[in-house]
Amino acid sequence: MRFIKLSYITLFFLASCAQVGTITGGDKDVLPPEIKKKSIKDNAVNFTGKEIVLEFNEFVRLAQQQDNIAIIPPDAIILSQLNKKSLTLSWTEELKANTTYRIYLNNAVKDISEGNSEVINILFSTGATIDSLQLNAVVYDAFFNKPLPNAQVGLYDSLNQLVPRYFSQSDANGLVSVKNIAEGSYYCKAILDLNKDLRMQANEIQGGLFNEINIGNTPNDTLRISLSQPRIKDKIKNVKYIPPGLIGLHFPKEANKDSLFINDKAVKEFIIAGIDSVLIPTGPITSDDTWFINGSDSIRVRTVLKDRSSKLSPQFVKAKRSESYPFHAIFELRDKISRIDPTKFVLLNDADSVKIKPDSISFSGNKLEFFANWSNYTAFLIHGDEGAVVGASAAISSPFNAKITVPQKRDFGSIVLNVTALKKKGILQLMTGENLVRELPMGDLNKYVFSNLTPGEYYVRIIEDENENGQWDPINWETKQQAETILWYRSIIKVRANWEVESTLLD
Repeated sequence: MRFIKLSYITLFFLASCAQVGTITGGDKDVLPPEIKKKSIKDNAVNFTGKEIVLEFNEFVRLAQQQDNIAIIPPDAIILSQLNKKSLTLSWTEELKANTTYRIYLNNAVKDISEGNSEVINILFSTGATIDSLQLNAVVYDAFFNKPLPNAQVGLYDSLNQLVPRYFSQSDANGLVSVKNIAEGSYYCKAILDLNKDLRMQANEIQGGLFNEINIGNTPNDTLRISLSQPRIKDKIKNVKYIPPGLIGLHFPKEANKDSLFINDKAVKEFIIAGIDSVLIPTGPITSDDTWFINGSDSIRVRTVLKDRSSKLSPQFVKAKRSESYPFHAIFELRDKISRIDPTKFVLLNDADSVKIKPDSISFSGNKLEFFANWSNYTAFLIHGDEGAVVGASAAISSPFNAKITVPQKRDFGSIVLNVTALKKKGILQLMTGENLVRELPMGDLNKYVFSNLTPGEYYVRIIEDENENGQWDPINWETKQQAETILWYRSIIKVRANWEVESTLLD
């Protein structure tokens, strides 16, 4: 009977203590693998081996070796072999005598569970001493003039050498220290190494110094290195039919116009449509296929009857307000305009529908323009009858209507910039956000005026146009020209309607 009572009490105790819950594995592992033991001493000298063994405090795995493991200077190719917690790094090449080497593992060793990793450096010398010289630099984006993190700064034996002799990476502030350099003369180059191959590619942001620098026992000043993407030689591309009478294409400034043909006829007329875009009038087309020829390249462009027989539809384009003609209406058409019939246009005052005669109606290229000195009116209605415009392809315009608001001088503001203390050569640009609003070439003036500005917030930047080609130029290795400097004046200039703001730009 006593046995039965004890069993009952034990069962009751276990039942009362039981809880429903989830068993956890403890805190998340956030620590990278630690080296528990290695086959080489820290800062070893007179090293003659061809392998180094690292033992970690936990099981590890490797990231892609070609991206993450390197030896500096790059006198060997590091091979890796992983066995549980042990990593063997080896090479078959003979390392140079009396040279300091650093094996660099950039997040190459990760733990199994969470993938934690860190940068590991193994420093040793094949000689009796460790090289202790270093180069300090700051890298920045040449266009935006801002520090550039994660840029690889390297020292090279020659300007044409592909792989750096020494290198290191910039921090969040663009600062970098290349350490353990042997005394000597080097060339310095920097890249944002997108594919992690230590080599400079044409599509990568890059920079460097064209002259040799000497690394010696006397301290060097911190180098400033601007990075930019070199201008890649552009090609004619994106050829497209714009019915009924235009072919549009990307056309870089350096392209040769003399080698362009449409079918068998040389292209002689170009309509500028943007910085690097042009429109070419097709003239009358009689085939469903048109051949655009650029030198030895031929591109077939589909020009089917349905498209080339369509009518022209004038599209209103906003124009900058003109002091001489407050009313300036521009219409674009998808054809070169060959002639217009002024009798088929009607202009009305929107307030009372009274017919009004403009000062002039003109056309050029694919643009139709109406000019009038009508500062007393606020809006107009423009009507065009069918056939008011005839294109070079023989297409005619369909009937169209548009209501045009006349910009009033009181609706705009202006900015007066004093630039007495600045360099005179350059391009003065007025910006809003990331958009270019206006630009003026700088000369001998001490004052520049931007008028007829929509109310809002603006700021200024100046391109120091050293070669005076009217544009910003990035680094050019062939001509050994650094990227042109851009001065950013990010202080906001607030423009109000019917108000003039004066501001001074200082160095």
